[in-house]
Amino acid sequence: MRVSIAWLRELVDLPPEASANDIAERLTMAGLEVEAIDDLAATYANIMLARVSAVRQHPRAEKLSVCDVDIGGETLQVVCGAPNVKVGAIAVLARSGACLAGRDIAAVELRGVASAGMLCSEKELGVGDDASGILLLDDALVPGTPFCQTLGLDSVVIEVSVTPNRPDALSHIGIARELAALRGARVKAPAVVPPERGGPIDDAASVTIADPKGCPRYACRVVEGVQIGPSPAWLRQRLQRCGVRSISNVVDITNLVLLERGHPLHAFDADRLGRDRGRAGIVVRRAEPGEKLTTLDGVERALDPEDLLICDPDRPIALAGIMGGASSEVTPRTTTVLIESAYFLPSVIRRSARRHGLHTEASHRFERGCDPNRTLEESMHRAAQLMAELCGGTVRRGVIDVYPKKIEPRVVPFRPGRAAALLGLNPKMVNEAAVGALFGPLGLEVASRDADAIHFRIPTWRPDLEREADLIEEAARLIGMDKIPETLPRGSGRMQASAPPPIEQIEPRVRDALLAAGFDEALSLAFVSPREDALYRGANDLPALAVRNALGEEQSLLRRSLLIRLLAALGGNQRRGNDDVRLFEIGTVFAGANPAGIAPRVTDPDGPTGGDAFAVERRCVAAVAVGNADPVAFDGAPRNYDFFDLKGGLELLLAALGRDPRHFDQTAIQFQPAADVPGLHPRCATRICMNNEVIGVVGEVHPDVVAAFELRGIPVACELDLDLLARVACPVGQHHALARFPKMRRDVALVLDDGITVAALVDSVRGSDSARGGLLVDVDVFDIYRGTHVPPGKKSVALAFEYRAADRTLVDDEVNALHSAIVDRLVDQFRAEVRK
Repeated sequence: MRVSIAWLRELVDLPPEASANDIAERLTMAGLEVEAIDDLAATYANIMLARVSAVRQHPRAEKLSVCDVDIGGETLQVVCGAPNVKVGAIAVLARSGACLAGRDIAAVELRGVASAGMLCSEKELGVGDDASGILLLDDALVPGTPFCQTLGLDSVVIEVSVTPNRPDALSHIGIARELAALRGARVKAPAVVPPERGGPIDDAASVTIADPKGCPRYACRVVEGVQIGPSPAWLRQRLQRCGVRSISNVVDITNLVLLERGHPLHAFDADRLGRDRGRAGIVVRRAEPGEKLTTLDGVERALDPEDLLICDPDRPIALAGIMGGASSEVTPRTTTVLIESAYFLPSVIRRSARRHGLHTEASHRFERGCDPNRTLEESMHRAAQLMAELCGGTVRRGVIDVYPKKIEPRVVPFRPGRAAALLGLNPKMVNEAAVGALFGPLGLEVASRDADAIHFRIPTWRPDLEREADLIEEAARLIGMDKIPETLPRGSGRMQASAPPPIEQIEPRVRDALLAAGFDEALSLAFVSPREDALYRGANDLPALAVRNALGEEQSLLRRSLLIRLLAALGGNQRRGNDDVRLFEIGTVFAGANPAGIAPRVTDPDGPTGGDAFAVERRCVAAVAVGNADPVAFDGAPRNYDFFDLKGGLELLLAALGRDPRHFDQTAIQFQPAADVPGLHPRCATRICMNNEVIGVVGEVHPDVVAAFELRGIPVACELDLDLLARVACPVGQHHALARFPKMRRDVALVLDDGITVAALVDSVRGSDSARGGLLVDVDVFDIYRGTHVPPGKKSVALAFEYRAADRTLVDDEVNALHSAIVDRLVDQFRAEVRK
C-alpha cells in the first residue's frame, strides 16, 4: 500500500526531523515492512513548466513544429509533434537529464534541428491517459516552476507491505495509529460532522438483509443534488500520490475515504435503482440460479448461488464487497447518490473474489476483515460530508442502519508479570502505565482489572488480537524487538545439540556425488498409474498402495519404485530431442501390508493395529542414463553410456559414503549377478549387497519396459535403499593422509574358466593373509582377453597389485614373497594357470 508522508503528518503529530527513512525504519521494526521509499520530486526532476513563446514549421518534417519555450528567464528550442501546441500556452517541458517512464531525455537533433528536450502529454507524465497532445495547464502559472510542485507531487511516498492479519493498517489512519504508538504521539483524525439539511432518509431509501450471516451489517446515507464533475486539485493530488486515478468528484471521494480510513464504500446512482414503495430499495441476498451481472469493468458474469449480491427489488446491482454493477454506476447525469457502507463476512468475499478472478481494493480489505463498527460509521459520514462540501449535495437526515446482531468488541486479559517473564523484560517496562501508553493510541481501552491482569477491550478494527499471547506480542512489537535482552533458555547449560538421523546425513552426500558424476536431479510426483506400476514395481513383491481420493487413474497408486517416473522423464526428454540424458531422484517409495522382516519407517503405536504400520515407506535414490558417455570429439567415435559406466558411478557414490569398494580395510560391497531383478535385463541385472543384505540394484532396463515407455537406445538404471545404506555409511566424510612411502606394483595374467567372475577373484584376494595384513592396498583388472593363445572356454584376466607399507619402504624380496602367496592362492582356488 502506498502511504503519503505528507498525509501522515496531517494525521499524527510528527516532529519536523522525522524523515521518511526514520518513519520507514520504525514501521519496519514494528512489523509493517516498508518495501520502497518513492521520492516523487526526484521522479519529476528536470521537468518544469514552460510558456510557448513561438511556433514555426519544421523545415524538413510536415508534422513537426519548432517551438521556443520560456522556462523563467531562459529560452530553449524544442521540436514538438503535438497538434495542440500554440503560442502563449503553458506546457510541461522535460529537459535533458529527465527520465520519463524509464526513458532518459537528452538534447538531440530531429531532422537536423536541435531540440533541448520534449513537451509532454498526460500519458508521458503518468498523470492521465491522454496521449493525443501535450498537457496544457492554466495560463496563470509561472514558467520555470517544477512540475511536481504544480501538481502537489513534491512529496515522499512509502510502499508498505501489510500482512494479511493486519487489515487495520490498510489505511493512512491505521498507519498513523502505529506511528502514534511508536512515538508516543496522538492521532488527529479529521472531524466527521456531515451537515444534514435534507428530508428524512426513510423517505428516500430502504434496506433489507436477506442473508445476515454473509452481511451482518448494512448502512447507507443519501446525498441529493450532487453535481458530478472533476475533483479539486488537492483531492486529485492526494489520490495521485497513492497511485489512484482521478475519475469524478463522487468516485474520488469514496476512494479518498478508503485510503484515509480503510473501509470500502460504494456510491450508487439512487435514481437508477428499482423502487420499494417509492424508495430506492436495497436487498442483500445470495445469487439465484442463472442470474448474471455486468460489473463496472464491462464483463457480464454468470453468478454462483454462493455469491453475495447487492440488489434492488428488480435485479442485482453489485457483487457485494468486490465490484459494483454497470446498471447503477455514477455517471455525469447523476444527481442523487446512495452511499453504501457495510460489513461482509470475509470468507464469503474471499471465495467470490477467487471464483470470478477479481481482486479489487475493496475485496482486498473485506476478505481480510474490516471494522463492522466505528470505522464503518465514520467512513460513511466522512463521504457524505465531503460530497456536501465538494459536490454541492444535500445530505438527508438520518442513517439507514440494519444491524441484526451487533458484533461486540472482545475483552482480552494482559498479565504484566507474565509478559515480563515471557519477554525477559524489566517489569516496569510492561506495567499498567507502560502498556496503557503503548496500547492507548491503538484504540485499546481498559475494561476492568483484577489482582494479576488488566483486561483490555479490543477495538473491532483489530481482528488479530484474540488472546493474551497476542497482546504480549503487541507489547514486544511496540517496545521494540531490539530492546528485548538476549538470554539462553533455562537449562541451556545442559542442552546438547543432537546429530541429525543417519538418513539425513547421507542424503546431501549422495546428491553431491551424483551431481559430480554428471547427473541432473529430478523431482516428480509420488503417484503412478496401474499400467506403470505393473511395468516397474520395484525390487520387492509387496503390494501397491491405492490412493483413496485419486485425481484419476493415472495417479491412482503410490509408486513402489523411483524409476517409474524417471523413465517417464527420460522419454519426455527424448521426445523433445534430448538424447543424452542422466537423471537421478531422491525420494520415498511406498508399499502395502507389512510382512515379517520388513521394518516400517513410520508406525502408529496408538493405532488399532497395535503399532503395526499398514504401509512401508523407504527413502531411496534412483538414477537413469542413456546416450553418449562422453562429449563427441572430432578424433574419436562416440561411445554409449553403459552398465559399467553406471556401476563405476555407484562405486564413486559408495566411496563418498566411506564405503569405497577398493579399500580392503572395509566391509566388502559385492555386485552379484541376478537374472530375476524386475524391470532389468537378465543379461546384466545386478544386486548390490553389503553384509549379505541387498541395498540396491543396477543394470540395463528390460526391453519390455523400454518399449512401454517408448525409449530409444539402451538405458541403464539403478536404485539404492538409503535406509539400509545409512546403517553402514560413515557418518562423516572419510579422509586419508597422503602416503609417505612409495608403492610397488606387481602384475599377473591368469588363464581360467570363462565362467569365473572377476568379482570372485577380487574377493579371494581380499580374504588372503597378505590383504588382511595391510600391505596389499589395491588390486585392479586392466585386461580381459579371449582368443588366440587362450584355449576355448577360457579367458585371460590380467590383474595389477599395489603394495605399500605405512611405516617403511618395502623391498623387492618382501613384496615378491607376498605376491607369490596371493598368486598361488588364486591358482589353487580357481585351477588357474599363470600366463607367460
